[in-house]
Amino acid sequence: MSLLSACLIVRNESEFLAKCLASVRRLTDDIIVVDTGSRDDTLAIAREFGSRVYSLPWRDDFSEARNCALSHARGDWTLCLDADEQIRLLCSREEFAAFLMTTPAQALKAVIRSYVGAVADPAAVIHDARIVLFRTDPAIRFRRRVHEDITESLARRYGQELKFAGAPLEIEHFGYLDDMVLRRKKRQRNIRLLQLDVQENGPTPWNDYCLGTEWLGCERWSDAAPLFARVVNSTSDAPFWELAAYSLAYCHLQLRQFNDCARVCELAMNRDGADLSNQFSILRATAIWQNKLLLADVLDSVRNKSELTRQDYEACSRQYYSLLRQLRSRIGPDREESGAPS
Repeated sequence: MSLLSACLIVRNESEFLAKCLASVRRLTDDIIVVDTGSRDDTLAIAREFGSRVYSLPWRDDFSEARNCALSHARGDWTLCLDADEQIRLLCSREEFAAFLMTTPAQALKAVIRSYVGAVADPAAVIHDARIVLFRTDPAIRFRRRVHEDITESLARRYGQELKFAGAPLEIEHFGYLDDMVLRRKKRQRNIRLLQLDVQENGPTPWNDYCLGTEWLGCERWSDAAPLFARVVNSTSDAPFWELAAYSLAYCHLQLRQFNDCARVCELAMNRDGADLSNQFSILRATAIWQNKLLLADVLDSVRNKSELTRQDYEACSRQYYSLLRQLRSRIGPDREESGAPS
């Protein structure tokens, strides 16, 4: 029995697979590849690296494919990876093995560096953290058709004894570069599977967040905003609440709903331990500034009129009071009532 089994699910991944498997071989020689219908050189590449290869018909369910791979894991630990990802080990192989043998944790998280844009530019990276390693156990399995998750299964298995730790590695993800997203129609596929998941199991905050993220990626702000709002209003202790709040505020900004953008930012900034407080501050300042510009535009449009209509007056009033509501939250009631200058 080996210390670590690496599990991948693939289909038509010849573009990325060799570099992925080369990075995995720095950790382990026990590699499981489940193929869901490749028509390129994916299987040949997998076998070149000594992988154990299995086939599974694709049934619109990423969890089913991942769980098939898990069923073949022989190591004490299981590593789950995508073919368009590469591992950057932060220590030697011997040190990594020693870490796995001594850590009290049952699951390990790693930093994911996802490249976005036209090319893999280190300046255009989204950072995230994900559970990538966990102790091999037949009771631990993925759930959901897409954006599959192992957390609930780990929680059921270990309860209050569940411990997480950081893995001494980072993962570079190339699957969300512009060309890849367009060529593979990832957004459309994910939206379809998420909607199917809702039909089968009903809506959940996690599903709302994931579906909102896909609509946001399509710049469908009005479709994304209600989903993020449902997350923000229905749950406050979810680990993705802050990201949902930021996404909601960003949608409001794009929809030119500047008061709503500032309100969501203030709600998030008032929470203890906000990780994105700086980002919320910038977003809120942008919303306030945009309201100032709107007021300036309205005033400029009526400046040369000899006579103002009721519509002109209402437009000026709307923008003035919209801006005032935002500024009042910054001034505070005590200062406002004292008549202190701003």
